[in-house]
Amino acid sequence: MTLSDIAVRRPMVAFVASALIIVFGILGLRDLPLRELPDVDRPVVSINADFPGANAEIVENRVTEPLEAQLSGIDGIEEISSRTEDGDSRITVTFGLSRDLEAAANDVRDAVSQARRQLPQDVEEVRVNKQDSDARPFMWYNLMSETMTAEELTDYANRFLLDRLTIIDGVTNVNIGGNRRYAMRIWLNPGAMAARQVTASDIENAIRTENIEVPGGSLETSGSQIAVRVERLFTSPESFARLPVRTLPDGQVIRLAEVADVELSAEEPRALFRGNQQSMIGLGFIRNQLGVSVTFPGWCAVGVPIVAVLTTFTVLVLGWMFPAGLERLEGVRGFVAAERRALGGWTTGQRSTALAFAVTVGEFGATIFVAR
Repeated sequence: MTLSDIAVRRPMVAFVASALIIVFGILGLRDLPLRELPDVDRPVVSINADFPGANAEIVENRVTEPLEAQLSGIDGIEEISSRTEDGDSRITVTFGLSRDLEAAANDVRDAVSQARRQLPQDVEEVRVNKQDSDARPFMWYNLMSETMTAEELTDYANRFLLDRLTIIDGVTNVNIGGNRRYAMRIWLNPGAMAARQVTASDIENAIRTENIEVPGGSLETSGSQIAVRVERLFTSPESFARLPVRTLPDGQVIRLAEVADVELSAEEPRALFRGNQQSMIGLGFIRNQLGVSVTFPGWCAVGVPIVAVLTTFTVLVLGWMFPAGLERLEGVRGFVAAERRALGGWTTGQRSTALAFAVTVGEFGATIFVAR
């Protein structure tokens, strides 16, 4: 017995089945999104760990390998890749398409917490991000000024822009191109240190011991309570220059200015970001792997990812808050993936859906004709 025999003997069954196919076809034509480039991003979680002062071999043996050994026990992993450099370890964990990104990130955090006790004490905080460690920004905004230095632009972006930009839907992180964060740089003088019997460890221990901010407690009276704040003593190059690093047996105090030069400069002075032959600071927006993408109805000519629209709008609003001398470079630099539909025509996906709908209607008509 074939399908046509069933349709002839039981016309009502054929009618109901054809009606259901038509209804689902109409719902699919109206509600299903059409995309030229479907989003098939795999769940990827990255782990970054900094080990200042260590070469690549030590970072590989002491940081990367213990983390990889702990991460290998997580379910659903398809690939673990790592890249080790001097003072830096980056591990990328790729999961299967069926794995939920939030659950995968939580499992990675638990594994990193268990491996943390095996890492050296000098390893800084291990960061877990729901993105590829080599992810590239999809959009760049550039900050430039004729009166502010690169260090001042970086400080302004860190304090006033990053927190407001990273909360945009679909943006998981904002990178600073040409990052020149403020740092107190101490240039040791080996000759002066040898003459005064001061070692680099003495200077490091003195800075760790003295350059701290401790709680001051509170003062309570019968009618009030006042919190006491102990002000940090070392806030400028001049105050750091007066830092005592060692006391000799005869009671003489050796201060930092006698064995080193102190200056307030960039943490990484070699960082540079240029555009249009001018030095500036770049803000690179990295989208979430499950980034929000808007799908417009068939009558719309062009569809643009909503994350790019929200980012542009937020930056324009923040532009009104820029201080004097801070400018935004005209235009948007970078890569904005747009879904485009041809004006006055249908895409391949629309043609396929329309053809399937026509075939369904034809089948329904043929079934009714045979039933009669």
